[in-house]
Amino acid sequence: MKRILAIMLVLGIMLTSVTAMARAEVFSDISGHWAKSTIEKMADLGIVKGVGDGMFLPDREIKRSEFVVALHKVAEIEINYFKAPDINEFYSDVKNEDWYASPLYDMASLNIVDDRGKFRPNDLITREEMVHYLVNTYKYKLNAVLGDFDGEVGYFDDEESIKEQYKNSVKYAYKLGFVKGRGNGKFVPEGLSTRAEAMIVLEKLMQSLKEDVKDAVEVTPSFVKDKDGYKMTLTIKNSGKNEVVIIHGSGQKYDFVLLDDKKEEVYRWSEGKSFTMILTETHIPSGKTVEFSEVIDAKTYEEISGKVYYFKA
Repeated sequence: MKRILAIMLVLGIMLTSVTAMARAEVFSDISGHWAKSTIEKMADLGIVKGVGDGMFLPDREIKRSEFVVALHKVAEIEINYFKAPDINEFYSDVKNEDWYASPLYDMASLNIVDDRGKFRPNDLITREEMVHYLVNTYKYKLNAVLGDFDGEVGYFDDEESIKEQYKNSVKYAYKLGFVKGRGNGKFVPEGLSTRAEAMIVLEKLMQSLKEDVKDAVEVTPSFVKDKDGYKMTLTIKNSGKNEVVIIHGSGQKYDFVLLDDKKEEVYRWSEGKSFTMILTETHIPSGKTVEFSEVIDAKTYEEISGKVYYFKA
């Protein structure tokens, strides 16, 4: 049987703490700056580097490519591919040899960076773009589906100027404490973000992930042959001290998907099935494990086996 790479959108991945034994870089231009401690912390963690000559330039605007690379590091995303990724699958204005191409490919393949066609790597990132990628990362790390807000919630006086595709992200970022306005109750969605501001929001995301995800939850997918066909399993183990509660947006608590070498679906377990549209919960007490599993019969699998490269739980 063809080897299948198991990949998953995990419920939780602990954001590893790194203790810096020595200052990675000393910047001569941040003394007295309001973001000094955060800049030093993020530099020590390897999230960001200076611009040379001992300078950080905290008030210089940050490029889209620079922010995405820093966000990739905060999210600690690591993907192993069967073949060398080609960034042109997503963007026509990026080359594979560009210094940011590899992390950008990861972020695009996970739909964290969900622009397509042109990435505009050297453009300065706007506040609404930055927040959108930030919230997409949060959703990915927690495997969370954040629903739409009903109507305008009045967080910012200039909500109407926020692009439609970014409105929910901005509202959730405000709700989660990732961002604040720039005075006078305004968000200024098309305003540019400085390097210092980027470090602040990345630190907030990092702290939120540490608090929300923890290191107590282990999520493991498996795909093995059994007597009835092929068993697809998603196992969730709670090794922490507190109960873990998973809130499901509907009666469908899980799904299993088989993908081809281009990561296009060839089989989805839930296809054609009906589920109640009510919130449900799964409670996992401390020290306990839950397992979700389904079997794809041998006949069905044999019909598609030549196409299957990936398994997603």
